[in-house]
Amino acid sequence: MRFFSFLFALAILACFIAGVGFSQTTPWERINPFPVESSLKDCQILPNDSIIAVGGSSTVILTDDYGETWDLQYNPAGVSSAFTSFHFVNDNRGFAVGSKFTIIRTDDGGNSWIDLSNETSHSSDVYNDVFFTDENTGYLIEKNKQLLKSIDGGLNWDTIFPTGTYTLSEIQFVNQLTGYLTLSGDSGFLHTDDAGISWEYAGVNHPIDDFQISSLYFNSEEIGFIGAYGDSSGYSEHLILKTSDGGATWEQVYSNAFNSVRRFFFLNKDTGYSIGAVVWYSNNILKTTDAGETWQEITSNIGSWKLNGLCMHESGIGHCVGDNGQIFKTIDYGANWAKAYANQAFMFNFYETQLFSDSIIYAWGSKQFYWSLTKSTDSGYTWTNCHPAIIGGTSYFLNADTGFACDYPAINLYRTYDGGDTWQSFEITFTAYFTANSIWFTNASLGYIAGAFDYDAAIYKTIDGGENWYETIISPAHNLEIKDIVFISESKGIAAAEDGGDAYIFVTNDQGETWVLQNYYHNNIINKIYFISEDVGYLLGRNILLKTIDSGDTWEEVETGVEFIDYQDMQFIGANIVYLTGTENELNILKSIDGGDTWFPLDPPCSRAMYTLCFFNEDEGLVMGSNGTIFKTFTGGMVGIREWTNTKQPELNIYPNPSNGRIKIEIPDQYASGTLQVYSLQGQLVFACEYDNKNDLEINLKEQSGIYLINLTNAGSSITGKLILADP
Repeated sequence: MRFFSFLFALAILACFIAGVGFSQTTPWERINPFPVESSLKDCQILPNDSIIAVGGSSTVILTDDYGETWDLQYNPAGVSSAFTSFHFVNDNRGFAVGSKFTIIRTDDGGNSWIDLSNETSHSSDVYNDVFFTDENTGYLIEKNKQLLKSIDGGLNWDTIFPTGTYTLSEIQFVNQLTGYLTLSGDSGFLHTDDAGISWEYAGVNHPIDDFQISSLYFNSEEIGFIGAYGDSSGYSEHLILKTSDGGATWEQVYSNAFNSVRRFFFLNKDTGYSIGAVVWYSNNILKTTDAGETWQEITSNIGSWKLNGLCMHESGIGHCVGDNGQIFKTIDYGANWAKAYANQAFMFNFYETQLFSDSIIYAWGSKQFYWSLTKSTDSGYTWTNCHPAIIGGTSYFLNADTGFACDYPAINLYRTYDGGDTWQSFEITFTAYFTANSIWFTNASLGYIAGAFDYDAAIYKTIDGGENWYETIISPAHNLEIKDIVFISESKGIAAAEDGGDAYIFVTNDQGETWVLQNYYHNNIINKIYFISEDVGYLLGRNILLKTIDSGDTWEEVETGVEFIDYQDMQFIGANIVYLTGTENELNILKSIDGGDTWFPLDPPCSRAMYTLCFFNEDEGLVMGSNGTIFKTFTGGMVGIREWTNTKQPELNIYPNPSNGRIKIEIPDQYASGTLQVYSLQGQLVFACEYDNKNDLEINLKEQSGIYLINLTNAGSSITGKLILADP
């Protein structure tokens, strides 16, 4: 939950002047990946040829030009869940369902949505699949155990098939009466011919051992297909079966030891496709042109992560979507597929950045045990790997040319003097298995590597640029791991350690020769140490932000007004502008314009956690996070402000203000007819309507607490007022 400082809200209001207009352009530019970072679960071509896909982290993407461009929606209808399935019954009406018993509906082809969710749900509740036979009649699988039905367009649902025997995975109807339920881990399926009033189990006999159905699809009441797997003489076997008599009998039409069959899609009665995984984490696509009598492998090794959905247009243009934003496109009915997404950062989680010369950026990240040091020379638009591939590691650059890196476990130190074009390697002869978490050099010769070996905190020091190392003294050292180390002068350094549950702060005043335990914080973990001067610094941790003004001798907690947040990175721009990232909360970034006394959220249009910051000035900067996600802003993360003039503008009276959402707006005569729009400070349009010949207007905003801008437009002229929404 987000909390806003009321005093800060008033300060913001004081900064705005009547008549100031705001750009409707998003304040965040997507750099990577493109078009989306969320895992996509399914896609569908609508009758009007537009394509829509849904996925994790409340993501909806749409295109009306066959995938050349995509429109992204996060948290449609204000919901925050992972979408598992969706279904459109025509160009306009569609439904999407997911975790937290979420169900949303659109009546305009996915451009806007309404929330029909169960308000009492919690995160473990999930709708697994949805199917509507017309605009009003639909079916839902709840928690793989119950089947629900609605006859009023999703407003109300009744349980029509509770089961403790079967695990339900997919629902499909071929007409108003005839439907099928796929059962997970079963050799049969359920069938209805009376719109779900009754269901009959249909077993599928097959000689293969441990036969289980993974996918079920019917073209009609008679023609259907099963994707299945089992054991054949001790080896896995993947199968496709076909029925021509409504499931009474089945014929095997495909078999392969490696190509699984997970989903079916048919373009017409003759041409169909299946997608599935290949052993060792790639994918295959099978195709039939003879109504499923035979199947051919048209491509393999497509994509690095699981594919989840396929759709094909009668023109031959098709798309596959999958995990981590994968999109593949074909223009020849699937004979050839090409990437329709871009990811130049290799899906790494970026944890650290260093900026030099206003354009050169080094970013360090990892994915499982793999380590990446990437570099940008154009202010973050393009990135290249600037280090030989090694496993694990950490890095630190003194300037744009001189940098150091070590691997994981620490076996070698790498040194570059030319910005990463070439590296020298020095073997590190530590006496035990050493995990390196942080590296710091105060100059080209004097440096430190911090981490742990065998769960003992350890810091190693070099005085010859990394060619030789020796261990310095940490006390107490047992069951600790150093997470971060910085030096605020050549002599004084600070190290943060943890034992899995508590945080420990060590200090040295003799160039790291000896370290003394200075502070202890129970039930906390410190992620990062950040100093803006030799005196002023911060400790960023789990649900804790600490500040020192005496070089780390004493620390005081800083209140940001946000609960349950894991602080990751901080950057000061001058004395007053501060950016702060955090995870384990629905927000990504906090900003302060008064040196950290008060904070408000800045949320880029992204579903991933943002770990690190890199700002060039108070307005232009990057945020980077998990799975290679990079966003850039030129407006300090807020909607851009046009320059104001001294032209006298009429006032826009809004009351009550602050309000719980129900407000009345007094409209000046020259704006008696026009358009009303309401924006958040992040530039998101949250409400809009047209009105005619009115001197007052009442609206009810159902948004989160915060500051909103109300804009009236008429004949090219506009007026803006400010509204504070408070908690009800």
